[in-house]
Amino acid sequence: SKNGGCRTQGGNQGSFDEVWGISEFQCQRRCQRNKLCVAFEYSRVKKYQKCELHEDAIVHVYPTPGEICRMKPLPSLLTQYLGLLHVDGIANSPTPPSPPSLPPLPPILPPSLPPPSLPPIPPIPSTPPSPQPSPPPSLPPSPPPD
Repeated sequence: SKNGGCRTQGGNQGSFDEVWGISEFQCQRRCQRNKLCVAFEYSRVKKYQKCELHEDAIVHVYPTPGEICRMKPLPSLLTQYLGLLHVDGIANSPTPPSPPSLPPLPPILPPSLPPPSLPPIPPIPSTPPSPQPSPPPSLPPSPPPD
């Protein structure tokens, strides 16, 4: 929101419906529910509250004490980009700036691969193998007695 009155490309107020005696929140809700509403202006004049529901594209804000101009809230994150208004009375372009491009999505990882195949484990025999007889240790010949 910017302080001041909503203005169209030509610096005019454009087409709007005027509603008196409602709160700023109620003014915003009326704009949200109205398909033609693109912005709303809310002001307090002494004890009176005035709501203007604008139907023409608003491109800048004319600095006026006691008034605020808000773009119609959008149900997305683009609101902060599309709601940019210029207080100096001159817009850079008649259309709202385009939002920056979204960052690329992370790459899709391949499905997890199964573990590498191992050779089959031989079955354990039910009877233990019979021990192989070991040859007697070879001893060096004993020297002949003297």
